[in-house]
Amino acid sequence: MNTSDLAVFLEIYRTHSISLASTQLFITQSTASKRLAGLEKELDCVLFQRGRGLAEVVPTMAGEQLYPIAQQILFLSEDAARVCRQSKKERIRIGVADSIGSYRLRGFFAGLTLHRPEWELEILFADSLNICEMVRDGRADFGIVNGEHFFAELAVKELFAERFVVVTQNPAFRPGQMLSLKDLDPFSEIFHVYGSDYNAWHRSVIRPGCARSTVNQVHLAMNLLQRPEDWTLLPESVADRLVEDKTRIHPFDEPELYRRAYTVSRGKNELHPEPVRELERLLEEWMTAEKENDRAGTATM
Repeated sequence: MNTSDLAVFLEIYRTHSISLASTQLFITQSTASKRLAGLEKELDCVLFQRGRGLAEVVPTMAGEQLYPIAQQILFLSEDAARVCRQSKKERIRIGVADSIGSYRLRGFFAGLTLHRPEWELEILFADSLNICEMVRDGRADFGIVNGEHFFAELAVKELFAERFVVVTQNPAFRPGQMLSLKDLDPFSEIFHVYGSDYNAWHRSVIRPGCARSTVNQVHLAMNLLQRPEDWTLLPESVADRLVEDKTRIHPFDEPELYRRAYTVSRGKNELHPEPVRELERLLEEWMTAEKENDRAGTATM
């Protein structure tokens, strides 16, 4: 019996969702479904009721009976692996921008701490320029940043790109109405800085000094949206996770404006330590699984 299949079974049992389980395990939804189907075929029984009309997967009697057995098998397997594991943990220092780590990649870091217990993770929140300096100077092993003017010594990869949206409670706008700069009062903006690329765009379209407030933390921007006419621009993933009332989120009519996130590591020609290469691989797999799950969720809506 494959312990990977049992791990998928346990995560589906805990989350009542194949989609959520696959995200937590850094695999695609189709891979999770195949592993569950393989386990059911091996055991010759159905472990979950699933299908159209069901809001979540529900364990069958066989699934309920298997759950404590699968837990015990994985506990014993982990104990056996721990005997062979080096006593000293591998330390990895990751610098990440708050607007990325606390929102878009929140699930990734939560899963990473659970599924890589042999790593001693030090997650450092800072602005993008400081993170690039930390990686360049050896004070961090890996960085995840917003668009920046990168140092020549760094190896840089684009991680994702996403649109900005307008967040406002202005009753003059219909829910879901697309807004442009001409609809917004520059003197009512709560300006949140995101990095040199975004800041350069902002300076080119809005005269510096107009904003009612300037902040560098997302939660501060939200706290300052006190008047109906107040507004701020947020990356779409941040707004989706932070704004409870979705009618306050409006698409933004700036087709060329994207928040771009990048990974940075030391030395274009350096051989990175194995944990850093593994971290890059896990992050890429998690992003792929998230995109697939988003597409699957959109298709079923």
